[in-house]
Amino acid sequence: MYSYRRYKWLAVFVAFAMVLTFLPAMSGAESECGDCGPLEILLLAGQNKEVGTVSISNDGEKICVTYALNEDALADGWLIYETHLAVSLEYEGIPQTRANRWGTNPIPGLYPYGDDDLDGVESYRECIPLAELGAEIGDCLFISAHAVVERFAGLGEIKSATIFGIGTTTAIGSNRDNDGNIYVVDPFADESSILFEDVWAAAGVNVGPWWYPNALAFDEDNGRLYFSLSQNSLYFYDIKTEAVINADPDNKFSNSENVLGATFAGGSYWYVLNQSDKLIEVNVDSDGIVTGVSAPISMGSPEDLSQGDIVFKDGVIYGSSGTGAGGGNNFKGFFSYNIAANTFTVLEQDSDYRALQLAWGLDGDNNEVLFGHQVEDGTWYTIDLAPYGVTQVKAGEEPFKTDRLEDLASGFEYEGIWEDETAWGEGQRFNTRGNWGMWLKYKICEPENGGPGNGETYVKFGSAWGNIDGEINYHPSNACYFTYEPGTGSMGEPIV
Repeated sequence: MYSYRRYKWLAVFVAFAMVLTFLPAMSGAESECGDCGPLEILLLAGQNKEVGTVSISNDGEKICVTYALNEDALADGWLIYETHLAVSLEYEGIPQTRANRWGTNPIPGLYPYGDDDLDGVESYRECIPLAELGAEIGDCLFISAHAVVERFAGLGEIKSATIFGIGTTTAIGSNRDNDGNIYVVDPFADESSILFEDVWAAAGVNVGPWWYPNALAFDEDNGRLYFSLSQNSLYFYDIKTEAVINADPDNKFSNSENVLGATFAGGSYWYVLNQSDKLIEVNVDSDGIVTGVSAPISMGSPEDLSQGDIVFKDGVIYGSSGTGAGGGNNFKGFFSYNIAANTFTVLEQDSDYRALQLAWGLDGDNNEVLFGHQVEDGTWYTIDLAPYGVTQVKAGEEPFKTDRLEDLASGFEYEGIWEDETAWGEGQRFNTRGNWGMWLKYKICEPENGGPGNGETYVKFGSAWGNIDGEINYHPSNACYFTYEPGTGSMGEPIV
């Protein structure tokens, strides 16, 4: 028969075992801090994807933690959008939930350091004075480094659409002199307003109002609205900075005739020369500046194109041509041109609605639709391409009309599909089940002196060599040296 005393000791043993189970992380927290020296650990996203490193060093006065994405992650489009960093002399100084049987959960939103509003960066560095931490040489620090990395994975649903226009004189029957203003129009909302007034003055160009500005095309990825201010100039209005910029300071863009119409597609500005069927591609760099102009491409129209507009969709240029009152021997109607196949197709000839200015937009049900604007009287239409058809846009019972707009451009704003991953600097887990957040230890050591020699003085701080008289100068390579001239605070270029 078992005695009461034996049952008592068994109960005490079980209770003790349960206490140990509830405190798995504390044993690691109480262990030795480790050797001195720089520390570089992996930055892991989604538990096992190596997206970069977290480097930790100190210069005797402050500790610096650097997040850096690796080349593979950058090539895949990943960038850092948030960092949360906790550095403390005590394990309990890292914000955590109350312990359960598997440990604790970190609360990175309460970490005192980092930046949760980064605009997508390749690296991030945080330096904290040791005095602020109450730490000194020889102390052990508990560190938890968290980040959020994201990448753009493609376009989602259309969120909104904008139609831009260049204004012409408002009186019907008057000369079509452009007024120099940029408009935004929402045909189904019956709205039209000036976005930017007098682009001539902003650009410092005085070419007279006849036909210019013209040839609008919108780069929706970068928020740049391109237009010509003469036959041989190209500018853009930056939606974000509200500045008018000369896109062709080196005079690469040049045409000897008026532009029929323009559109922006595939990172290039495309336009068709009036009184021809010639399509020209203008390449621009990341700053929107012209880098080159292609030779004219004959699209194969049966007649020259005149006084219309073009838009782009899925590798195809759609266009209109011909004036509303004759127009000589020019092509009159709607057409399409497949860029890759180099094929010209007549969609409708001798249309009553030829020479409409064109732009993509959204209808009342948020469906993408092609709009046409009649410059002669300011009336708006929707255009079906397959099969071809034109429908007048109504504002109540009346046709929707705006000021007469000499040219249009269109741009969509998409929801965008983004992928995001939480990332942690590799270390010991707070929790043995579920949350995989991690922490590590770092021992504060005296900065190392020394270097490669050759009669010069070098100073090393952690994994970086830097200036002993000033700020630590981080370099991501562990074999990085800086020349240093004692007493001057002068540090030369790194020698890798």
